[in-house]
Formats: sequence, structure tokens, C-alpha cells
Amino acid sequence: MITKVQKWGNSFAVRLPRAVAEKFSLHPDSPIEIESIAKGIIIKPSRRLSKLTSLLADITPDKVREFVDWGRPVGKEILPPWKKITTRRKAK
Repeated sequence: MITKVQKWGNSFAVRLPRAVAEKFSLHPDSPIEIESIAKGIIIKPSRRLSKLTSLLADITPDKVREFVDWGRPVGKEILPPWKKITTRRKAK
């Protein structure tokens, strides 16, 4: 497949055909890896872990903290499970 390198601001860009993007499940803002090797350039989808997954992977038993008691609720932070939240106002 042949395409052109185009100028984009102070950088260069390569447009990927829709068929290629769909084949590799790419969409706008998808992370990709670009590697420069002796024979050319390799562009491939980045399969980095999601941010939450990578953050959770850093949790080790020595980093887990004890429960902190913040005291009794002061306002309406906690509602009993049997109490329904309603947004309707009573008619006057």
C-alpha cells in the first residue's frame, strides 16, 4: 500500500486508510507505537494497559493502608438503602 507523508504543523503525518484502521481497531486518539529500524519505520497499535489497570497493578500488600474512620456523617452523605431519592417537589 502506498500513501504520502504530509505536513501537519511543524511535524509530518501519515494517513491510514479506513480499512487498515478498522482491521487494527484504531480510532482517533488511539495510542500507536512508532519504531525506527535500519530498513524502515514500523507503526503498530499500542496495547498499553488502561490507566486504571496499570494503577491497580502497582498496589502491593505493603502499600495497602488500614481503614480510616472519618467519624459520623455530618450532612446527607449516606442515605439508608430503603430511602428513595426523589426530585419531585410537593405542589402547594
